Amino acid sequence: MASSLKKELLLPTDTANGSVSAELGYSIDAEDALTRKSEDVAMTTPCLRKNLTLIDGICFVVNVIVGSGIFTSPGVVLNDAGSVALAFVAWGAAAVLAVCSGLVYAELGSSLPSAGGDAHYYEVAFGEFTAFIYVWTLFFVVNGGGTALVALTFARYAAYAIFSLNLQAQNIDSDIRIQALGVSCIAVSTIFNCFGVQVRSALQYIFLLCKIILVVLLGAAALIFLFKDTSIVKHNFAEVSKGGKFSGFGPAVVAALWAFMGWGGVVYLSEELKNPKKDVSQAIFGGIGIVTMIYLCLNAAYLSVLTTTDVKASVVIGMETATVALGPQAGQIIAILVAASTLGTLNAAVLSHGRYLYAAARSGYIFSWMGHISKESGAPYIALIASGAWCIFILTLLQSFHQILGYFGPVSLFFIGLTAAAHIKIRRDLPDLPRAYTVKFYPYIPIIVMLACLYLIVTSFITNLLPTFLAFGLAFLSLPCYKLSEYYYRCKSFTPKDFFHYMRF
Repeated sequence: MASSLKKELLLPTDTANGSVSAELGYSIDAEDALTRKSEDVAMTTPCLRKNLTLIDGICFVVNVIVGSGIFTSPGVVLNDAGSVALAFVAWGAAAVLAVCSGLVYAELGSSLPSAGGDAHYYEVAFGEFTAFIYVWTLFFVVNGGGTALVALTFARYAAYAIFSLNLQAQNIDSDIRIQALGVSCIAVSTIFNCFGVQVRSALQYIFLLCKIILVVLLGAAALIFLFKDTSIVKHNFAEVSKGGKFSGFGPAVVAALWAFMGWGGVVYLSEELKNPKKDVSQAIFGGIGIVTMIYLCLNAAYLSVLTTTDVKASVVIGMETATVALGPQAGQIIAILVAASTLGTLNAAVLSHGRYLYAAARSGYIFSWMGHISKESGAPYIALIASGAWCIFILTLLQSFHQILGYFGPVSLFFIGLTAAAHIKIRRDLPDLPRAYTVKFYPYIPIIVMLACLYLIVTSFITNLLPTFLAFGLAFLSLPCYKLSEYYYRCKSFTPKDFFHYMRF
């Protein structure tokens, strides 16, 4: 608490052993950051309600992941990989990376439970400067782009179910009806999340039920089709290695990984889980395991009904699979279920985005009013509304699936790798930190995550230079913003974090 009192009184302290420059006026090392977090927050800030169970956490992980990528990525993965065999290897590689990263998140989430998630880990490991960059980038690039992409996927399937749009038309994503549906689903999910945990928790079960029905129906459709015609599946798997392109393996893994994105989102709920020390790791394990099984079944179903050429060209592969297997009415039903499944993913994503902004405001990285919690619902409503508004802006600005994917994908990989690096540093700096779960085969697991992310980022620069360059350019704009505010408030011995913390609007 001593360091916190020095900060409150604006008294400079010895910075010889600190992680922050002497110019900032006080020292923050890893243990001091943990102490300041726990003591200051407990004294000055209202807490989120601990109402969620392990089952809620598992459902959250499944809902965050399943519902968008698996219904858009299979064609892209197969097209980049070139062959069925290499495409399945790409899916496997994405699953392995998700599991390895999930193990890292499991340890960090159970030992450092905080709604701040990665931002909290970065502050403990590297200091507030890195955490500030992450908060900036997460809001403007990662969350905005990812949620906009999920909303666009929802709008595609919903537009077919409602308006019977021809989704093979050029520039279909800019159609006013698709844009209106995408904006509406973000707005509705934001409003529902503002009502609090219990309403949101009930919605997660409804969306999860839609996912289960969807997987069962697509599997049944594939089996029924196989009883009538096995020529397509025999043709698809006759020469599984033919046409493989190892130069496209990296992009294929990136496309497949998009379908797994969200495995670490449960850490944002760690303060609302009843037993976070155990539930965080178990929720990640259970959720990723269920998702992997679902993806294997769905890929097998697609390739049992559609030719590889059709899979590569498809943008709504679930609907087309059901249409070929059972007819147009079945395709309509699947389109509705995919839209509902994707809405569940978006609902869970909006939830986690609000929680990270709440934690960032509570920690002083953004204006304090962003962390206000509703007395009635217990939800950080201002953070939720701000996040939803920015996602809508990104969707209406970019309007293209490929542009949005190129906008946020590589930057997401950068922070996945950075989290693995933070895990190694926290293990080294805080060896006695209580850990309900510890990663096996340490440090090889986090090193694998870092190397894989580096490979995929390099691949993205090679194959998709402009969007990747623009995304990283926007991310690094946080550097001058931090330095300018630091320079302006140096005379007061304030950091940018202090400024936002004490500015009570």
